[in-house]
Amino acid sequence: MFSIGKKYGKLSSAVIDSGYVKGLVSVVLPVYNGEDYIGESIESVLNQSYRQLELIIVNDGSTDNTRGIIESYRSDSRIKIINQENRKLPGALNRGFEAARGEFYTWTSADNIMLEDCVEAMAEELNRNMDIDMVYGNMYLIDSDGCRITGHGWFEFPVGSGNVILPDSTLLLNTVANNTI
Repeated sequence: MFSIGKKYGKLSSAVIDSGYVKGLVSVVLPVYNGEDYIGESIESVLNQSYRQLELIIVNDGSTDNTRGIIESYRSDSRIKIINQENRKLPGALNRGFEAARGEFYTWTSADNIMLEDCVEAMAEELNRNMDIDMVYGNMYLIDSDGCRITGHGWFEFPVGSGNVILPDSTLLLNTVANNTI
């Protein structure tokens, strides 16, 4: 449940109809000069166990070979590509979400790799409890070779494992320099 103000009380997001496609998950992937990692990031979304998804790639004015790489995926019907002048991350995300048709939204970065059951786990949780409006998941930090980084100390549990176990409360997420949400 989210609050829409004292005057109106609370309104469950389950009753809001915005013309979405039931069961569809929209994944927005903004990218600026991400040629080194974008292919692997795209593949990690396309290889999700949850199959009812669309991938909206927003090329935010890249000057490297990013555009060429993402254009090679155009034949996949689950992908929509948007090329725009550089508007920085908020502008790229906004553009991607404007194009989204899904019941659920998420986003990833060009240097992120989603585990194959990531979208499925999030969608199942949202479907299981229609009173919640947002889910987020734990993660691993990886280096440029894809190896897990350990000993970083950022919500790491157990210490030295490389596991990033985020707190149950969203209020605690933004208490460190990295704005997780």
